[in-house]
Amino acid sequence: MNNNVSPHLKHDSYKDHHKFQYPDKTQLVFSTWTPRKSRIKGINEVVAFGFQAFIQEQLIDAFNDHFFSKDINQIMKENKDLMTYAFNNPDYDLSHIKELHELGYLPIKICAVDEGTSVPIRVPMLTIENTLPEFYWLTNWLETLMSAELWLPCTTATISKKYREILEKY
Repeated sequence: MNNNVSPHLKHDSYKDHHKFQYPDKTQLVFSTWTPRKSRIKGINEVVAFGFQAFIQEQLIDAFNDHFFSKDINQIMKENKDLMTYAFNNPDYDLSHIKELHELGYLPIKICAVDEGTSVPIRVPMLTIENTLPEFYWLTNWLETLMSAELWLPCTTATISKKYREILEKY
């Protein structure tokens, strides 16, 4: 996992606008992380793997090192540059990023199946939700980072399990 890029920039830039698209008075967003299909015939389950490392390395260490401990002016400049580049809008409202920085931690709750568990396709492996009402937008804002970092270890573990089954058979 690459911890050299600030994790608050590892999201689809359009997701910064999602905050303004939720219904008024939204306080809780609950999402699941679910394998939807397999591209490999005969694989109907995915091995849950990499969740603990992702949480420690990306959501704790990288956010602490590259977001919460950085100067807010630098954080806001990075986000403004991203939004200006992505949408040609230097006046984009990024107050929610500043509020998160001021809070000093990610107000989220993650629940997951035990690592190593084989989970059937279309069954959630992990859930995520915000723990403070004003940070309802954070739940799905983190989805890009989660997908980018978690599919590789889960896929690798799933294929490795299949190899092991073949080896044990012979």
